[in-house]
Amino acid sequence: MADRDQTDVNGTTPVTPVQETVCPLFWGKSAPEESEGCGHSLLSHLLDVAAVARVLLERFIPPPALQEFRAEVLAALAGLHDYGKAIPGFQAKWRQGRARLETAGFSFRPPQVLTQDRHDLATAALLPKETHIAEALACILGGHHGYLVRLGERKHAAPNRESPEWRAARCALLRDYLAAQGLDASALPDGEFLETRLDAALWLAGLVSVADWIGSNEAFFPYAGRPPPGPAYWQDAQERAARALQELGWRETVSLLEDEREDTAALLSRMTGKALAPRPLQSAVEELLRGIAEPPLVLIEAPMGEGKTEAAFLAFLRLQRRFGLRGFYVGLPTQATGNAMFERAVRFLQAFADQHDVQLDIQLAHAGAELVESYQALRGVYGEPGEHVAAASWFAKPKRALLSPFGVGTVDQALYAVLHVKHHFVRLWGLAQRVVILDEVHAYDVYTGGLIAHLLRWLKRMGCAVILLSATLPRAKRQELLAAWGVAESEETAYPRVLLAEGGRISSQTIIAREQAPIALRALSESLESIAETARNLTAEGGCIAVIVNTVARAQTLYSMLEDTVGDAAEVLLYHARFPADQRQVIEQTVLARFGGGARPERAILIATQVAEQSLDVDFDAMITDLAPVDLVLQRAGRLHRHPRQRPEAHREPMLYVAGLAGEAPPDLTATRWKYVYQPYILLCSWQQLRKQLVIRLPHDIDPLVQAVYDAAPADEGAEVATVQDQDAAYGQYLAEMQEMRQRMHNVALDADAPDLFALIDIPQAREAGEGGLEVVTRLGEESLAVVPLWVNEAGWRERPDAPPFDPQCPLERDRARVVYTRQLRVSRKALIESLKAQARPPAFAESPYLRDLYPLLLDDESKTMAGNLQVRLDPCLGLVYEKEET
Repeated sequence: MADRDQTDVNGTTPVTPVQETVCPLFWGKSAPEESEGCGHSLLSHLLDVAAVARVLLERFIPPPALQEFRAEVLAALAGLHDYGKAIPGFQAKWRQGRARLETAGFSFRPPQVLTQDRHDLATAALLPKETHIAEALACILGGHHGYLVRLGERKHAAPNRESPEWRAARCALLRDYLAAQGLDASALPDGEFLETRLDAALWLAGLVSVADWIGSNEAFFPYAGRPPPGPAYWQDAQERAARALQELGWRETVSLLEDEREDTAALLSRMTGKALAPRPLQSAVEELLRGIAEPPLVLIEAPMGEGKTEAAFLAFLRLQRRFGLRGFYVGLPTQATGNAMFERAVRFLQAFADQHDVQLDIQLAHAGAELVESYQALRGVYGEPGEHVAAASWFAKPKRALLSPFGVGTVDQALYAVLHVKHHFVRLWGLAQRVVILDEVHAYDVYTGGLIAHLLRWLKRMGCAVILLSATLPRAKRQELLAAWGVAESEETAYPRVLLAEGGRISSQTIIAREQAPIALRALSESLESIAETARNLTAEGGCIAVIVNTVARAQTLYSMLEDTVGDAAEVLLYHARFPADQRQVIEQTVLARFGGGARPERAILIATQVAEQSLDVDFDAMITDLAPVDLVLQRAGRLHRHPRQRPEAHREPMLYVAGLAGEAPPDLTATRWKYVYQPYILLCSWQQLRKQLVIRLPHDIDPLVQAVYDAAPADEGAEVATVQDQDAAYGQYLAEMQEMRQRMHNVALDADAPDLFALIDIPQAREAGEGGLEVVTRLGEESLAVVPLWVNEAGWRERPDAPPFDPQCPLERDRARVVYTRQLRVSRKALIESLKAQARPPAFAESPYLRDLYPLLLDDESKTMAGNLQVRLDPCLGLVYEKEET
C-alpha cells in the first residue's frame, strides 16, 4: 500500500483516532506474506519473553546487586527488549503490518522516518526518553542481538520526525504490557547502578537474550488460539513458558549430595564403583573445604595419577550442597582430552542421579562434539523413562552448550565469555553460580593463560567456585591465577600442594603423593634413525613402547620406518591430529584399548604427537620423546607405569629416552622445526636442565625442574660458550614474544575491572572463528581451516573412494551431510589455506548447516592435490601428508 502524506501546512501530522482492528496494532513477529495471518503482536511477544524470564528466574538466582528487585520486575524488564520495534522504520518492514497501521491512522512520513529501523538500538534510545529507565539499563535491554548498545549507537537511533501518534501508542503499549502483569511504570527501576555493576549488567543481558530465544519459538508460543493480551494472556504465557523449559531440557537445581555428612570413602566408592580409601590429596581438599563461607578458588598441584579429577568431583559435591550451585563445567586443553573427560563425567552423574530419580542434562562443548558417538547416544534418550543422564538437543548449539547445568569441553568455550564476541554474556550467564573445573592449566601460553586469568575475575563476580588442576605449574602462572582471584601467597607451600582461596586469604596443605619408581633418563640424538633404532631394540625385548614426537611429519616418517622393519613382530600404531575425524576417533579408541587399564599386547609401539600427552589414561613400559618444554616432558613421563601392574622383565626399570639431549650442544631447533612448535628459549632451558638428570623421581623432581626452567635467566657463567650465546639471544626473543602476547590478550579481553559498562564494551566488536568479520581467537598460532577431503571425478564428489557420488551443486540431505561432516580435519599450511580460500564453496557446502564452515579439499584418483608447489596426499595409514613437488 502506498504511503499517504498526512502532513499539514504546519509540518505536523494530525493524530487520527486509532481504529479497532482484528489484531493488536504493532506487530512483533510477521506472518508469511502469502498467509492471511496477523502475525504475532508486539505486546504478545513482549509478554511471552517476560513469562520465560519469570520462569527462568525460578532456576537462576540473580547476583546480589539485582536481588533487591522482585523476580516479576526483572522479568518485566526482560520483556522490554523489543520495545524499539514500535517505530515506523521497523513496522514498515512487513507489508501487511504496515497496511494495518496506516488504516488505523499511523503515518510513515516523512521518508527519513524510515531510515531508523534498528529496533535493538531504538530500544536503547527510546526507553530513557519515554520511561525513567537509565541509559545503562536501556543499552543492556537493547543488546539482545549479541552486543550491548554503545552510547554512540543510541545517540541517533530514535525515530527522526515521527508523527505524534507513534509515541502515544508506545505509551499505551507500555501501560498495557505492565498492566497485564499486575504492574505499573513505578515498579520499573531506573537501573542506573548497572553502569558500574558489571557482573549484574552482563547477568541481566544473558537472561534477556535466552528468554528472547525461547520466547520467540512459535512451537511453544503460537500466534493464534490464545487469549487476547492481558492478564489471561499473561497467565497462559507463564504456563507455556514452564512447559517450554521442561520440554527443552531445563531442570531445577538438584543437589547431588543428599547428606553432607556422607564420608569421602563412600562418595569415592559410588563415583568409581570400587571400594576405595581416599588418597591424601582428596582428604586434603575435603579438609580445606570445611567451614568456608563463600565459593572458593581451589588450586590442586599434584603428580599425574594422584586422583585430581576425583578430588575435583568430590569438591563439586560439597560446594554444590553448601552454596546451591547449579552444576559444573570442566574445561580442557583439547577436544581429545575433553572427550575422555566427558566419559568420566557421565559415569559420575549416573552414579548420583539415580538416587534422585531425575534426569540430568550434560553437554559436550567443542567444535567436534557432533562426531562423538557417546555424546550423540545421550542426545537420543532425552525424556526416556529410566534414563537419568541425557543431552537435550536444544543445548547442543555452541552458544547454548554452557547453559546446560553440566558440561565438559574445551576451555575455549568458556573463554568466549570474556571476549567481545556476539552473546558473550550468554556464555557468562550460563557459567554463573556453577563449579568451573579447569584441567591442565599449565598447558597454555601467556595469551591464553591471560584470558584464563580474566575469566577467573569474572567467575568470582558471578558467584562461581573454581577448581584448577595441574601437575606442572610454573610459579609465575600460579601467582597470576591467584591474583585474578584477588589473593597472593605470603609464603610458598611445598609441592605437591592444595591451595584454597576464600575471603581474601589462602589456606594450603602439602600432601604426601605416592612414591613412583625412579625413571632412568637416557639421552638420544634427535635424528629419526636414532629414535627408530632405539624403538626397535626396546620392542625386541617385549612390552608397550611410546614414541612421542613434536611434529606430524616426524611421526609419519617414523611410522613408515618402523612399520617396514618391525611390523610383523609388533603392532605399530600412529596417532596424530591430521587424520579425518572419524578415523582419528577410531584410532583414539584403539589406543585406549591397547594401552589403557585392560589387557595389553605383548609387543606394541605407539608413535604419537602431543595428542597423547594429556588426560588420556594410557600407560607404557618405556618411552622415547622429542625434547620439549620440561613440564611437557614430565607430563609425557607420567604415562610410564601409570597403572598398578606387573611390568615385563626387560622393562622392570621405567626408562625415558629424550631425543635431542645427546651431544654437547643443543639440537638444531630450525632443522627439527621444534622452534615452530615450542618457544626456543624454554626449549634451551629445558635442554640445559634435563641433561643434568640421570634419573627422574616423581613427584620429587617435578616442581624443582619446572621452576628451574620457567624462572631461569640466561645461562650461568661457566656453561658452554655456544649455549650461553644461543640462550642469551633466545631470551631476548622470549621476552619480546611474551610481551606481545600479553598486549594482544589485553586488547581483546573484557576487563572485569573496567570503570563502567561503556568502558567495558569500548573495544572492537568481534566474531568467533568461522563467523566471518573481525575474528578474535582464544589461542594464538598458525591460521588453520577445517577441511573435508573429497575424491572428485566426472560422476561427482565422494567423501570416501568407495562412497556413492553426490552432486556438489545440489544441497545435500541431512544424513549424507553429517557423514561428510565426520570426515573433517584441520590444515594449517599457508599455501594450502590460500588455495582453499580462493575456491568458491558449492551449494552442497554453502547451504548445509553441517558443512557451511568447512572447506572441500578436492583429491584426484590418487588421493592427491596441489597447492602451488606443495603436494597434499591423504594416505590411509599416515593421514594427510605434505610433500614438496620435485622440480
